[in-house]
Amino acid sequence: MSSRFFVRYIGRSGIYTLLPYLIVACGGGSNPGTNPPDQDPPPLAADQAQTSEGVYQGSVEGNLLVFRGVRYAAAPVGDLRFKAPAPPATFAGTADATQFESKCIQSSDTGPIGEEDCLFLNIWSHNDDIERPVLVFLHGGFRNGAGGDLATTDGARLAENSDIVVVTLNRRLGVFGGLALDELLQENPRSTAGNYAVLDVIAALAWLKDNLAAFNGDPNRVLLAGESAGAFALCHIVAAPEAAGLISAAAIQSGNCSRRTRLSESVSMATFFDTALNLHRPILVTTGCDVAADILQCLRDLPTADLLTAEQLINANTGRNIFGPIVDGVVVVSDPHTALMAETIGSIPIIVGATADEGANGQSGTPPANDFVYRARLTAIFDSPGGDQIYALYPTASFPSVADAWITFWSDWIINCEAEELARSASGNTPAYLYTFSRGFSTGSLAGLGAVHAIDVPFLFETYDVFGHTPDADDALVTDAMQNAWAGLASDPTAAPPYLPAVASSWPPFDINNVQLVNFDAAVTVDLVHREGRCSSLRDIILL
Repeated sequence: MSSRFFVRYIGRSGIYTLLPYLIVACGGGSNPGTNPPDQDPPPLAADQAQTSEGVYQGSVEGNLLVFRGVRYAAAPVGDLRFKAPAPPATFAGTADATQFESKCIQSSDTGPIGEEDCLFLNIWSHNDDIERPVLVFLHGGFRNGAGGDLATTDGARLAENSDIVVVTLNRRLGVFGGLALDELLQENPRSTAGNYAVLDVIAALAWLKDNLAAFNGDPNRVLLAGESAGAFALCHIVAAPEAAGLISAAAIQSGNCSRRTRLSESVSMATFFDTALNLHRPILVTTGCDVAADILQCLRDLPTADLLTAEQLINANTGRNIFGPIVDGVVVVSDPHTALMAETIGSIPIIVGATADEGANGQSGTPPANDFVYRARLTAIFDSPGGDQIYALYPTASFPSVADAWITFWSDWIINCEAEELARSASGNTPAYLYTFSRGFSTGSLAGLGAVHAIDVPFLFETYDVFGHTPDADDALVTDAMQNAWAGLASDPTAAPPYLPAVASSWPPFDINNVQLVNFDAAVTVDLVHREGRCSSLRDIILL
């Protein structure tokens, strides 16, 4: 039996099928004779993989083996809507894995996109028998085409350049991934509701743990990375005990994962269970299911378009997406800071950071029109005297415009200082590697906007062409540095990740008494000051 055949054949159930052959091969058993021909599994081609459920047919693309649209959980439809993911069914024959399957159902500016039957993942592996570390990436966004099939996160260049296996996946989004109601809690033996998207990711990681060997991936060296909404999901996965043992490192990119206090009640967060139960309740009236004899059956019978419409109305009324991960005390047992300090899923090192101009491309909403509106907005958001204290730290007189003051404050508050705070929380127990990403595009659709939200993703995946950007030598250096660091931590989570390929560069871990961070810019450097030192003051004012 060849090593390629063995690696690609063995799976969660395949080990039991192969056990008699292994005993014979090792000299054991009472009958060392030849196995009956009809018991031999059929040989697999190089572009096929035997998983727990059946054989998938991928494609050879250059030096890579690529498998798209591999199912990791059953379709979450019908009675499985608003429930934890169920295992996928086994199948006979060979399943095609050469094309992406549907992304998860979501709203968009032009109407619904995707399907509920969407729990698939995609794998960029290598056409040989060498076991490699794995990077699993969680996409950002929850509407307008978000999914594991994004061209921005095509894993080919990252996998080949960094000599790793790359995985992207779909998870349920919006109301389908997060609805929490008392009725759902009551039917659940675990006495909780919501967090279906978090459970989707955990199910995908568990599937990978069982099956990565079939794709030449090392199930014990898995770095889970996520950007924006994907980072937000990741922040809750580090607080989910069921994820213990499924990842060895994490990379949280531009994640709003805060445990902020001193927020005004008018903008209370939906990340806590009781708050989410109250904020989600209006969906029953919006859909008409409040008067149904069986509320849950009514919700599960609704067309997806009706649920999306209800989601949009409720989000519009609250001013944000309220159907995200929540701290329910069961699936997600705490906020991410507490989880990192308590090592809820083990002692895993993290890379954490954000782009320098997070709020510059509309992420911060409409900037206030003048100083009066700016001050009034701060007062509305924070309990007294928080608004006045923040204005003193970010006065309009210190910035080119009122808009610049607001965008800088928003970028610090929502994401950049949150990254520093996550590094602070983790660093007491396990290494945390803080970064800021300062490189923008000089050509293409994002030219001149600076280091805007999510621009680090095409640098990591080397997918500049999606935005019409032609990279120069400095861009290539940033990509090399990011790929070296992310792949380095995936390869050896016990060592500081290298970032500059041409020199022996080890990323200094975060130290609350001696802040050091990597700045990904035209020159990749180690900086000694983060966000001009404002995060410490912001922590004292609003208890980040």
